[in-house]
Amino acid sequence: MARSKRKRKSNPNLANTKSEKNNNNNSKNSESKHNDDDDLSPPSKKRSITKKSDSISQPKKISIERKISKQEVDFISDDDENLLEAGKYLDHDDDDDDDDEDVNKYMEIEAEANEEGGDDDEDDEGVHKYMDIEAEEDDEDEDEDEEDDDEEEEKEEDYTGMSSLQKIRDNLNEEKMKKSQNGIDEVGTNNKHSEFKNSSITKAPTNEEIQELKETATLFKSNIFKLQIDELLSEVNIDYNATTRLENALHKLKQIFENIDDKPELTITEITGKMLKHHKIVIPFPVPRPTNDIKYKFGFKKPSAFYLVGSYPLKSIVRGKDCFNVDVSVIMPRSLFQEKDYMNYRYFHKRAYYLAVLAAALQKNKSGLNVKVEFGTLDGDNRRPILLLKPSGDHTDSDFSKLNCVIRVLPSITPETFPSKKLSPSRNNVRPHHETNESQNSSSDLPSTPQYNNAILSDMYYVRNLHDLYKQTKLCAAFADACKLAKVWLNQRGFGGDEDGSSGFNGFVWSMLMKYLLQSGGQNGEKKLANGFSSYQLLKGTMDFLAKHDFVNNPIFMNSSSKTDEFNENTFKDNFEVVFVDDYGTLNLFGRMSKASLDQLQYEAKLAMDYLGESHVDRFEDLFLEKVDDIKLRYDNVAKITQLPKSYNEYDEAAKLDFPDSFVYFARTMPKLLKQGLTNRVNLIAVNYRKLPSWLTSEEPKTYSSSNINIYIGFIFNPDESNRLVDYGPSPVDETAVAKFRKLWGKKAEIRRFKDGNILECVVWDSQQGIESRSLVVNRIVLHLMALHYRIKENKGIQYWAEQLNKFVIPSSNVPKNIWNPELNNQGFQHVMNAYDKLVKQFHALEDLLLRVSSIKCSSPSLRYSSVFIPQPIKLKRKNGDIVFPSHYIEPIDIIIQFEYSTKWPDDLVAIQKMKAAFYILLSNQFKKQFPETKTKVVATPNLDTIISTDTYLEIFSTATGFSFRCFIQHERELTLLDRGIKNKMTTSTKRDIYTNAILRLKRKFIFLPLHNTQIQTLCSKYPSLSLTIRLTKRWFGTHLLTPIHVEEEFIEVLCAVIYLNPSPWERPSSGFSGFLRVLKFIAEWDLKNDPVIVDLDESNNSKRGGNVVIGTSSINTIGTSESTKKNIFENLLERFKNLRKVDGNYKHSPMFLATINTISNEGIIWGEEKPNKVVAIRIKELAKAAIECVDGIIVGGGKVDNKELKRIFITPLQDYDAIIHLNPSLCTRYYQNLNPDKSYFAKNNDSLDNKKQNNNILKLYELETGISNRNNNNGNDNIKNSNNNNVNIDDKNEDKSKDSENNVKKKDVEWPLIGFDPVECYVNELKRIYSDTALFFYDKYGGTFIGLVWNPINFIPKPWKVNIGFSSYPVDLIPNGERNKVSAYKDDSKIQQNQSDKKKKNNDDSRMVIINTKAIILEMERLGNGLVEKIEFRK
Repeated sequence: MARSKRKRKSNPNLANTKSEKNNNNNSKNSESKHNDDDDLSPPSKKRSITKKSDSISQPKKISIERKISKQEVDFISDDDENLLEAGKYLDHDDDDDDDDEDVNKYMEIEAEANEEGGDDDEDDEGVHKYMDIEAEEDDEDEDEDEEDDDEEEEKEEDYTGMSSLQKIRDNLNEEKMKKSQNGIDEVGTNNKHSEFKNSSITKAPTNEEIQELKETATLFKSNIFKLQIDELLSEVNIDYNATTRLENALHKLKQIFENIDDKPELTITEITGKMLKHHKIVIPFPVPRPTNDIKYKFGFKKPSAFYLVGSYPLKSIVRGKDCFNVDVSVIMPRSLFQEKDYMNYRYFHKRAYYLAVLAAALQKNKSGLNVKVEFGTLDGDNRRPILLLKPSGDHTDSDFSKLNCVIRVLPSITPETFPSKKLSPSRNNVRPHHETNESQNSSSDLPSTPQYNNAILSDMYYVRNLHDLYKQTKLCAAFADACKLAKVWLNQRGFGGDEDGSSGFNGFVWSMLMKYLLQSGGQNGEKKLANGFSSYQLLKGTMDFLAKHDFVNNPIFMNSSSKTDEFNENTFKDNFEVVFVDDYGTLNLFGRMSKASLDQLQYEAKLAMDYLGESHVDRFEDLFLEKVDDIKLRYDNVAKITQLPKSYNEYDEAAKLDFPDSFVYFARTMPKLLKQGLTNRVNLIAVNYRKLPSWLTSEEPKTYSSSNINIYIGFIFNPDESNRLVDYGPSPVDETAVAKFRKLWGKKAEIRRFKDGNILECVVWDSQQGIESRSLVVNRIVLHLMALHYRIKENKGIQYWAEQLNKFVIPSSNVPKNIWNPELNNQGFQHVMNAYDKLVKQFHALEDLLLRVSSIKCSSPSLRYSSVFIPQPIKLKRKNGDIVFPSHYIEPIDIIIQFEYSTKWPDDLVAIQKMKAAFYILLSNQFKKQFPETKTKVVATPNLDTIISTDTYLEIFSTATGFSFRCFIQHERELTLLDRGIKNKMTTSTKRDIYTNAILRLKRKFIFLPLHNTQIQTLCSKYPSLSLTIRLTKRWFGTHLLTPIHVEEEFIEVLCAVIYLNPSPWERPSSGFSGFLRVLKFIAEWDLKNDPVIVDLDESNNSKRGGNVVIGTSSINTIGTSESTKKNIFENLLERFKNLRKVDGNYKHSPMFLATINTISNEGIIWGEEKPNKVVAIRIKELAKAAIECVDGIIVGGGKVDNKELKRIFITPLQDYDAIIHLNPSLCTRYYQNLNPDKSYFAKNNDSLDNKKQNNNILKLYELETGISNRNNNNGNDNIKNSNNNNVNIDDKNEDKSKDSENNVKKKDVEWPLIGFDPVECYVNELKRIYSDTALFFYDKYGGTFIGLVWNPINFIPKPWKVNIGFSSYPVDLIPNGERNKVSAYKDDSKIQQNQSDKKKKNNDDSRMVIINTKAIILEMERLGNGLVEKIEFRK
């Protein structure tokens, strides 16, 4: 009884009432061989999870008479004996009688044999009628049904808006949040302990509960995992007690089919004409269509039997967002077919006519079954059309629309209809030109037709295979639940759903594979699975077998004794790519699966096994809740075939016999060709296309070639080999291999001699050295092979997504070469890394320093491969003796040096700053002395706020390399002194705040950033595509006016690293294209309120994927490392997040909680602590969602592959801004980085110095031909001048006091380029400093020419005037009466309105109330940016 109770608890939808038991047994006799019986996509995400107690409605008793033959009774009793023997594995308390009654309910449809159907009775005598629905209700039953109609309507569940699997996660999160509150309520609990003394909560666990806990630990991965599985199963189960109307519809369907009159045999012309004229039905003949001169005729006799097949009778249906299927197998009488109807499509043509007659009967029926009738295909096979019956929604007793399902009618035959040996995979049953010459009898020397033969066999074994599955469900209690879990997993990966037309794998095949493993599949022929396994163990065991077994070389026979001469191992291997033969030894269950489909399935199974094997990360969501079939995120590159080749060599007359539709043949053979060419460059080539859609009965049958269905090819790269430039072929001596190699590559193949002396055939893919260029080798190979073998050319028949985004991290072609040289860009970051290495050597070679340089660290995006644009060297030119300076922006590269330890450093913070300045001067002098080609300058920016200055540095410009560096000195003693000052009780609060701010800045500058630089540099070296991902993401943030004012560069870099360190539910991306899109997807789905993101960038753990990243607050998730230090830091960060959200429930502070672990300072770094704020964070999420939708429309929706379409995701909407400040591009030093720079702004300025006054655009973005330093020439622009005059040149004080010292200083000033000068950034920083409480500012750092402004809404609430109000204002009484209401209603905030009301009561005089004066502030902004600002546009 303990086991029975546990069973009922874990499977709440399996009611144990007697009537439900009656409902179960009949499922024993149904069978399915069809594409997935039900749609498994997750339910709608907006419904809460149905409680288990609410999901079960009481069963409705239905009186159904049934007739059971003697054979059937004998079979049932035998089955019961088997069940009793296996009782130790079963977790149910069904009695033997209940098992007998269990066969009754589900449509034991048995046609009553009439006197004229004797032959049919003989044919069907050996077939058990497991689900024979007898629709003979007496009058009493009908009255009872009418009385209970209203009651039934209330009890039926409305499945049209299914609750979402996503809600499972939400419920679990709620439970976790409740657990986290337990500590808070602990005191209160202790106070009330006496109240619960006698409560059942405090009682000791019962024996049953202890046993259940033990079994949970043994049979499941963890207790939480079991709870998650139980919750999932309760969510996807259907309530079989709420299917009364569906059963009514099935009974009426049986009555309609039984009442169809037999029809005489007619010719093809007669049946097509009558169907079209009388019923407006076009018979769904498959391709090739029968010609009008065929000799055989078409007749009709009512079905000999009806069976429910598929998942419904087995109770393994999985409900989802789309409809699930209820399959009815209609057995066509054997007498309809002649001996050789298995040949030349005669069976399929007669089957199509039979289906059309059934459709006609449904259209004219008078039994009250009002359904929409359409034609469809089974498994996407055009040979096997089916009927789809969709509810009409007429609210009658047979309207099953609330169940959200579709009834599928599947015509089938008994196994005795045709001899099995005639349908062997090696036989040919389709003669060439059979449409015009039916007299061909010889099959010698004709190619076999395994697909054709297997399609007929599939129609023969529906019932038998279902019978076997039913027996297995009775032996293994968890079998049905394991099937449900598998179907959810398959559907989330795009296998077996209504959109899957390519995989050839579905829930039925999974069930058969699991059944095989319960009988065999282990070592030495033993069982791999046991009947006592839990659903989790069954799923994991089957997944493991699927991931590891070699189905190609070791085909599976479910019954090894069933092999015959016609159906042996070699016969199947020679005619099918993948083999899995059923119990009867004839039907290949993997018949429609290609090798490419198997590779994709096994690839996903291996990922799943990795997830199931991880103990420190909760992978339940990745396995079952995440929809991972999105092609743009799933694959590194994606190609779409939009136009099939009209003809190609491989698709000859022999291939047409078995594949009459060229679409299917092309989709199966094309991956083989691509695999030959790509070899080990890719780990997976996946082909995906959707099923044939259904069509109206009055329409022509659909085929793939005529349905405008696209083929998608996905490539997952091998990152170690994908960028290889040479493909090696055979030696010229091997003529056969050479001929094959040249046939594959065409003119691209050539003979070369290599450095090792070998002479080989090869293919060389010319490419530049840049990583972006080399990453396109796979792209070039695919396009070459497609054009050579199929005559499909890029953008005409194939669209390939790989390089389209690369253009956004390269300046426009309008930019002159002296500003941006594309040739240098192809070499990537090599130039800047070489320059840095050279500078490091120079530092270590400096002499006469008081202390030796001990370490040099970099902290610049340029030195960690993450700058948006690849740094390019600057070459200074001379003209007429004057230096020609570039006026565009020169990126400074920050480095940090540290001297060897010395006790002579002062213990005073101010003195340390002076010592640093002295060292800067000493370094500068030594560089000038030892390395004249390296120019140096000490720059100091006065800092009046703190006693610590991080803005004093040594500026270095190397004329040899062309790069500029900024050198900062780190002294560890500063942090110690600051920390000591903070802890000193004598320190004032003001000074303590200064110390606190200083220590934060020092830690960021000298500890966090260098460590971050090293970590990101290491990751970019390990995962080359990460660099492009970061650069694209930064560009996206910039174009949407978010960086750097609202989002830090380091924040973006860590965000991108998350995708690579935690790539689940996919594999790690190997292209910038997929990496960038995954970042956007992550942002769009980030639960900011509940999910912190904590990252270990060291990647020091042994986890294959995801151990470095923890998302969320689940107790299961933790950093995958054994280091106690990291675990402590992780726990502290997690606790910090919880406390932050506890205090700030609206997550206004640190809305994007992104943190990394820093073992150097033993603390965590929260990169999103200060920015972005909540408003900006929400905007980022919305922009990411819009970008993903845009890319979906381009790739899936049929958009063009051009930059204009993809450019939309890099153009920000401006309608949300209150004002736009337009800037003069001539004065924007980064303008060359703009997406669309105007050529006119790069026109060469040839004006002489005498004509400078006539030229308004002194900073013309080409070059300044002048001997005057750019720092001193600002053309009257006060803002620019002031921003640069803050820099003080310390070198001037240390020059030799000679007669020419002043001239030397001036000359040195002249010979110094303008480094790190961005007028727009200076202007925005000034605006932010002055108006930060008044407005938010947005601008594009990378060449933007406008600034977006959003007013703070609170300033539009009238408030009393005061001297330090903080913004320009004017009285409310000056506002026209018609506009006052708009002002007061600007922000709908109840608290603000209440404060406003209170203030009005105190100050009734409107003249004392003021609001913000936006026009005056705009004029101030315009005046502040005089010259730089062209105009300011009011938008609101």
